[in-house]
Amino acid sequence: MTYAACTFRGRRLVLDGVAYENCVLDNCTLVYRGEQPVKLVDCTIRNPKFAFEGPAANAMVLLTALTRMVPAAERGPLLMSVLGLTADNTDQKIGRLVH
Repeated sequence: MTYAACTFRGRRLVLDGVAYENCVLDNCTLVYRGEQPVKLVDCTIRNPKFAFEGPAANAMVLLTALTRMVPAAERGPLLMSVLGLTADNTDQKIGRLVH
């Protein structure tokens, strides 16, 4: 399913298997299960909440355990590494997410 140029407010939106293109996601809960590809293209996301279910929830358990294993001062760099970010590109607008 593809949504194009839509605005969603206060909704619970499943990301798996859905394409959102040029959409506004405002105060939505974004649900990721890790079961199907995700496609977010040129979307504006404001004040999101995240919910992880199924395989994605299992991955979050691992990431949480990893972050607790390092000192607080090193958690930011660890998460940036997991996300593939560097200090040079964190301020750039990320307009596309295709998994």
